[in-house]
Amino acid sequence: MRFGFLSKENALAIVPILLLYHYSFKEKIKWQLILSPLTISLVYLFARFVSLQSFFLGPEALFKRIPGFFAAVANYFRLLFLPFGLHMEYGNRIFCIFHPQVLIGIALLLLLIFLAFKKRESDRLFTFSVLWFFVALLPTNSVYPINSFYMAEHWLYLPGIGFFLFLARWLDSLYKKEKSRLASIGIFICLLSAYSYLTIKQNNYWSNEPQLYRRVLKYTPGSYMVHNNLGNLYSRAGNKPEAANEYFLAIKYNPKFLPAYCSLLNILY
Repeated sequence: MRFGFLSKENALAIVPILLLYHYSFKEKIKWQLILSPLTISLVYLFARFVSLQSFFLGPEALFKRIPGFFAAVANYFRLLFLPFGLHMEYGNRIFCIFHPQVLIGIALLLLLIFLAFKKRESDRLFTFSVLWFFVALLPTNSVYPINSFYMAEHWLYLPGIGFFLFLARWLDSLYKKEKSRLASIGIFICLLSAYSYLTIKQNNYWSNEPQLYRRVLKYTPGSYMVHNNLGNLYSRAGNKPEAANEYFLAIKYNPKFLPAYCSLLNILY
């Protein structure tokens, strides 16, 4: 677990998920198993605060980013059901509370949390799956701690387990009914084929850096990091005019981004 914190901070979700499991399935809490990860979590959070001092950035920055969390929830559910238009960066957007994505995200969160507590006795796996999704999303929620993006596709890996737990249980229940057994097999084959095809297609984008960055700019044209990365690629290839253009764009979208200035000055020199 200590190594997990040093590679991915979403390891912080382990203690809440353990408590969630005991709550959902009415299991008696074994504190001797929880105290160790809890202690490590607290020590890590203290060390992070001392080294980065990024815990308290003021209420204004915090509240401005809350609508982005709800917009991310709406997008995450769309990606779980329809994983199209995948790309690396979504940008550090600030949303209005009345933005359609924000309103959909609020409605989804309230509805699912309501159903999770309503079904906590009759359908414990549903409750566990829903709460898993939101609990596992907390370490990368873009509200706090402050992240570079309001959402990212790889932040969905751990929360997505809750969704796939419920999906697997639903397919299993269909398969156990003789009348719907063939339908469950057909649905499984269709899902497997579709996800496999999309995975292979997405891997193709990642096999070519210029292609990957141009795809990101198709969805997030104001990404200064991607423009800077493209500039580095052009610079290494000896294409100085294109490299300079990308560095200028990086500076345009983030005038405080020092590496783009340094790279541009190097080209001019």
